[in-house]
Amino acid sequence: MRPAPDGRIELHLGPAPPDADRLRQGGEVQSCAVAAEGLWEWEAQAPALVPGAVFGLFAYRADHAAQPWLEFDIEFVGPDTRRARLNIHMQASSAAPVTLEAARGGPVLAELGFDAARGLHRYGIAVTGREVVFTADGRVLGRFSPSDMPGRLWAGGLLRGFANLWCVDTTLESWAGSWRASGQPR
Repeated sequence: MRPAPDGRIELHLGPAPPDADRLRQGGEVQSCAVAAEGLWEWEAQAPALVPGAVFGLFAYRADHAAQPWLEFDIEFVGPDTRRARLNIHMQASSAAPVTLEAARGGPVLAELGFDAARGLHRYGIAVTGREVVFTADGRVLGRFSPSDMPGRLWAGGLLRGFANLWCVDTTLESWAGSWRASGQPR
Protein backbone atom coordinates (compact mmCIF):
# COMPACT_ATOMS: atom_id res chain seq x y z
CA MET A 1 0.00 0.00 0.00
CA ARG A 2 1.26 3.46 -0.87
CA PRO A 3 -0.32 6.84 -0.18
CA ALA A 4 -0.37 8.88 -3.39
CA PRO A 5 0.59 12.60 -3.36
CA ASP A 6 -3.07 13.61 -3.89
CA GLY A 7 -4.27 11.67 -0.80
CA ARG A 8 -5.50 8.57 -2.58
CA ILE A 9 -4.27 5.14 -1.54
CA GLU A 10 -2.71 2.80 -4.07
CA LEU A 11 -2.68 -0.94 -3.46
CA HIS A 12 0.15 -2.84 -5.15
CA LEU A 13 0.84 -6.52 -5.66
CA GLY A 14 4.53 -7.29 -5.75
CA PRO A 15 7.10 -9.94 -4.89
CA ALA A 16 7.02 -11.19 -1.32
CA PRO A 17 10.20 -11.14 0.78
CA PRO A 18 12.38 -14.25 0.33
CA ASP A 19 11.41 -15.72 3.71
CA ALA A 20 7.61 -15.30 3.17
CA ASP A 21 5.26 -18.25 2.78
CA ARG A 22 3.53 -16.60 -0.21
CA LEU A 23 4.81 -15.81 -3.68
CA ARG A 24 3.34 -12.30 -3.84
CA GLN A 25 2.65 -9.59 -1.31
CA GLY A 26 -0.57 -7.57 -1.64
CA GLY A 27 -2.04 -4.61 0.08
CA GLU A 28 -4.98 -3.92 2.35
CA VAL A 29 -6.54 -0.95 4.08
CA GLN A 30 -9.27 -0.98 6.70
CA SER A 31 -11.37 1.62 8.43
CA CYS A 32 -10.73 2.59 12.03
CA ALA A 33 -14.42 3.22 12.67
CA VAL A 34 -16.78 0.28 13.26
CA ALA A 35 -20.56 0.02 13.03
CA ALA A 36 -23.19 -2.72 12.98
CA GLU A 37 -25.28 -0.96 10.33
CA GLY A 38 -24.63 1.76 7.81
CA LEU A 39 -23.20 2.49 4.39
CA TRP A 40 -19.62 1.57 3.50
CA GLU A 41 -18.48 3.34 0.32
CA TRP A 42 -15.31 3.38 -1.76
CA GLU A 43 -14.35 5.49 -4.74
CA ALA A 44 -12.06 3.08 -6.51
CA GLN A 45 -10.57 1.97 -9.78
CA ALA A 46 -9.96 -1.74 -10.02
CA PRO A 47 -6.54 -2.70 -11.37
CA ALA A 48 -6.28 -4.59 -14.66
CA LEU A 49 -6.23 -8.07 -13.16
CA VAL A 50 -4.82 -11.38 -14.32
CA PRO A 51 -6.05 -14.89 -13.43
CA GLY A 52 -5.46 -15.58 -9.76
CA ALA A 53 -5.63 -11.91 -8.66
CA VAL A 54 -8.45 -10.48 -6.53
CA PHE A 55 -9.45 -6.88 -5.78
CA GLY A 56 -12.02 -6.66 -3.00
CA LEU A 57 -14.18 -4.06 -1.31
CA PHE A 58 -15.99 -5.39 1.72
CA ALA A 59 -17.51 -4.89 5.14
CA TYR A 60 -15.98 -7.46 7.48
CA ARG A 61 -16.30 -8.37 11.15
CA ALA A 62 -14.48 -5.80 13.27
CA ASP A 63 -12.90 -8.38 15.58
CA HIS A 64 -11.89 -11.30 13.35
CA ALA A 65 -10.46 -13.24 16.30
CA ALA A 66 -13.56 -13.16 18.54
CA GLN A 67 -16.60 -12.51 16.32
CA PRO A 68 -18.45 -15.16 14.31
CA TRP A 69 -17.85 -14.76 10.58
CA LEU A 70 -19.70 -11.78 9.09
CA GLU A 71 -18.74 -10.37 5.69
CA PHE A 72 -20.34 -8.57 2.73
CA ASP A 73 -18.24 -8.59 -0.47
CA ILE A 74 -17.90 -6.79 -3.78
CA GLU A 75 -14.99 -8.52 -5.50
CA PHE A 76 -13.24 -8.51 -8.85
CA VAL A 77 -11.88 -12.00 -9.37
CA GLY A 78 -9.42 -12.74 -12.17
CA PRO A 79 -9.33 -10.71 -15.38
CA ASP A 80 -13.06 -9.88 -15.66
CA THR A 81 -13.48 -6.31 -14.39
CA ARG A 82 -16.82 -5.78 -16.18
CA ARG A 83 -18.64 -7.89 -13.58
CA ALA A 84 -18.45 -7.83 -9.80
CA ARG A 85 -18.85 -10.91 -7.66
CA LEU A 86 -21.19 -10.36 -4.71
CA ASN A 87 -21.17 -12.58 -1.65
CA ILE A 88 -22.28 -12.72 1.97
CA HIS A 89 -20.64 -14.83 4.68
CA MET A 90 -22.48 -15.33 7.98
CA GLN A 91 -22.14 -17.50 11.02
CA ALA A 92 -24.40 -17.88 14.05
CA SER A 93 -22.10 -18.23 17.10
CA SER A 94 -20.51 -21.69 16.92
CA ALA A 95 -22.53 -22.93 13.91
CA ALA A 96 -20.93 -23.57 10.52
CA PRO A 97 -20.64 -20.49 8.28
CA VAL A 98 -23.06 -20.06 5.37
CA THR A 99 -22.70 -18.04 2.16
CA LEU A 100 -24.95 -16.41 -0.41
CA GLU A 101 -23.05 -18.31 -3.12
CA ALA A 102 -23.92 -21.64 -1.47
CA ALA A 103 -27.59 -20.64 -1.30
CA ARG A 104 -27.55 -19.68 -5.00
CA GLY A 105 -25.56 -22.73 -6.10
CA GLY A 106 -22.65 -20.69 -7.44
CA PRO A 107 -21.23 -17.21 -7.95
CA VAL A 108 -23.51 -14.18 -7.81
CA LEU A 109 -22.22 -12.01 -10.65
CA ALA A 110 -23.40 -8.44 -11.23
CA GLU A 111 -22.99 -6.84 -14.66
CA LEU A 112 -21.56 -3.37 -14.10
CA GLY A 113 -22.18 -1.79 -17.50
CA PHE A 114 -18.62 -0.45 -17.44
CA ASP A 115 -15.06 -1.72 -17.05
CA ALA A 116 -14.06 -1.11 -13.43
CA ALA A 117 -10.38 -0.99 -14.47
CA ARG A 118 -10.94 2.00 -16.77
CA GLY A 119 -11.83 4.68 -14.26
CA LEU A 120 -13.02 5.66 -10.81
CA HIS A 121 -16.45 4.46 -9.70
CA ARG A 122 -18.31 4.64 -6.39
CA TYR A 123 -19.13 1.28 -4.80
CA GLY A 124 -21.37 0.87 -1.77
CA ILE A 125 -22.51 -1.75 0.70
CA ALA A 126 -25.54 -0.67 2.77
CA VAL A 127 -26.14 -2.99 5.73
CA THR A 128 -29.27 -2.97 7.90
CA GLY A 129 -30.68 -5.51 10.31
CA ARG A 130 -32.99 -6.69 7.50
CA GLU A 131 -30.95 -6.61 4.28
CA VAL A 132 -27.79 -5.62 2.42
CA VAL A 133 -27.75 -3.57 -0.78
CA PHE A 134 -24.70 -3.57 -3.07
CA THR A 135 -24.35 -0.59 -5.44
CA ALA A 136 -22.07 0.84 -8.13
CA ASP A 137 -22.40 4.52 -9.02
CA GLY A 138 -25.74 4.55 -7.18
CA ARG A 139 -27.20 1.67 -9.23
CA VAL A 140 -28.31 -1.40 -7.27
CA LEU A 141 -26.24 -4.46 -8.15
CA GLY A 142 -27.96 -6.74 -5.66
CA ARG A 143 -30.33 -6.65 -2.69
CA PHE A 144 -30.36 -9.60 -0.30
CA SER A 145 -32.18 -10.49 2.93
CA PRO A 146 -32.55 -13.50 5.24
CA SER A 147 -34.74 -15.24 2.64
CA ASP A 148 -31.68 -15.40 0.34
CA MET A 149 -29.44 -17.13 2.89
CA PRO A 150 -29.25 -20.82 3.84
CA GLY A 151 -31.57 -21.47 6.76
CA ARG A 152 -32.72 -17.82 6.54
CA LEU A 153 -29.72 -16.95 8.72
CA TRP A 154 -29.17 -13.23 9.16
CA ALA A 155 -26.46 -12.38 11.67
CA GLY A 156 -25.29 -8.98 12.79
CA GLY A 157 -22.26 -7.50 14.47
CA LEU A 158 -19.69 -4.75 14.28
CA LEU A 159 -18.06 -4.26 10.86
CA ARG A 160 -15.09 -2.40 9.39
CA GLY A 161 -14.67 -1.33 5.77
CA PHE A 162 -11.80 -2.97 3.85
CA ALA A 163 -10.19 -2.78 0.42
CA ASN A 164 -7.53 -5.26 -0.66
CA LEU A 165 -5.51 -6.58 -3.58
CA TRP A 166 -3.98 -10.05 -3.43
CA CYS A 167 -3.30 -13.23 -5.38
CA VAL A 168 -4.56 -16.68 -4.54
CA ASP A 169 -2.54 -19.74 -3.67
CA THR A 170 -3.22 -23.14 -5.23
CA THR A 171 -6.07 -23.88 -2.78
CA LEU A 172 -8.18 -21.05 -4.28
CA GLU A 173 -7.40 -21.51 -7.99
CA SER A 174 -10.86 -22.96 -8.69
CA TRP A 175 -12.29 -19.64 -7.46
CA ALA A 176 -9.96 -17.06 -9.04
CA GLY A 177 -7.82 -18.87 -11.61
CA SER A 178 -4.20 -19.95 -11.61
CA TRP A 179 -1.70 -17.30 -10.64
CA ARG A 180 1.23 -16.95 -13.04
CA ALA A 181 4.32 -15.61 -11.27
CA SER A 182 5.27 -13.55 -14.33
CA GLY A 183 1.87 -11.83 -14.49
CA GLN A 184 1.14 -8.90 -12.23
CA PRO A 185 -1.90 -6.64 -11.94
CA ARG A 186 -1.14 -3.15 -13.19
